[in-house]
Amino acid sequence: MKTSAGKIQQPPPERADERPAMIDDGALGPVDREVNDYAKRLFEAFYRETARVQKSWNYGECRPPEYSKDRQRKWQRMAKKLRAAGIANPEGYVHQQFMHGRTRQPNQMVSQEAIEKYEERVQVDREQQRLAWKTERQEFIVNSQILAAAQPSAAPQEIMSQVLSNTGYSLSHLFRYCVAVKNGLADVATTFHQAALQQLLTDTEGYASNWAGKIPPQLLEEAAGILGTSNVRGN
Repeated sequence: MKTSAGKIQQPPPERADERPAMIDDGALGPVDREVNDYAKRLFEAFYRETARVQKSWNYGECRPPEYSKDRQRKWQRMAKKLRAAGIANPEGYVHQQFMHGRTRQPNQMVSQEAIEKYEERVQVDREQQRLAWKTERQEFIVNSQILAAAQPSAAPQEIMSQVLSNTGYSLSHLFRYCVAVKNGLADVATTFHQAALQQLLTDTEGYASNWAGKIPPQLLEEAAGILGTSNVRGN
């Protein structure tokens, strides 16, 4: 900035509360807390997705390894690269790397090719997500009607339970869980809870918006607790 006399005027000193919170990280030096938080989310998402691919839905029995200093340095470097590429959702990004059941290694996730493919897919995935509830609901209704016709003496709750529990139908885990909770089918909800949570974590913001009012508040709160956020709402 120049004064009227043409001299360079120094900007006012930065206030303490405007400076990014920093932590000391040995070899990497001071690291922005936001980078560190992003790195930890990236690290935890990687192990959750590994559990999903390996069919280990119970995260209580499949916890990630300790987020040690040595691991922090590696994941912070990855976090810096992904943040610099403009990727704001580490959970969704990691999920995309594990699509089609393939297992990835951490270093494979930060290649330029992986970043470019994610950017191409993210908008398409949001649009599919927006349409998914209507499509799945229609499939659920049709299959419920078919089953009810075949089992005329079965109660509506039993018909719903059978359809939601049948993994041969192309209903997502999150849809199954949401419908089960809404209709008081506790056993079905318990069965799909962990898988539904994993699906929600892949794009919590997107699902909270596109499936607003359909996701049980307790699941949104659980996801927010894992992500360390408090601004996820579904109603």
